[in-house]
Amino acid sequence: MKKYRTDTSYLIDKIFYLFIQIGLISYFIYKVNDSEIILFGGLIIISILTLIIARYTSKYASFTFAENNIVVEYSISRRTEIINYSSITEFQHISGFKQTSLNIIKYKPDGITNRKLKCTTVVSSDNFIEFVKWLKNKNDKIEFSFFPSDSNMKSKFGKEFG
Repeated sequence: MKKYRTDTSYLIDKIFYLFIQIGLISYFIYKVNDSEIILFGGLIIISILTLIIARYTSKYASFTFAENNIVVEYSISRRTEIINYSSITEFQHISGFKQTSLNIIKYKPDGITNRKLKCTTVVSSDNFIEFVKWLKNKNDKIEFSFFPSDSNMKSKFGKEFG
């Protein structure tokens, strides 16, 4: 059986840019240290950015597409979530131009509540149709959507399943 794996490595870029912002704000506070308003405002912004970094870090996870389900392992909290293929309702592919392409998996774990997980693209564009066939074999009711609407993946999907 072929195993598919991915993770949420797209978050690393966001965290990196937040660290740069914290550094720039810290440097600005250091250079313009004559005003308490700038000091307190800067510290509040740094605190908010630090909370955002902590939130992104807690969302970092690895995805393993096993035979019967998807296993999501969160690195920081050491929590594991198991998603049955039968609970998946939609699989979105977002093609990135200057950024990493993403997949969004929408599912209903209890049949009622909608949830979604965002991850880096599971497979490259060359293997995408093979992956879709494999996923449809697990659950043929999954809806596939593509963004932007004129993406290369959408045309490949349309030729194969259209």
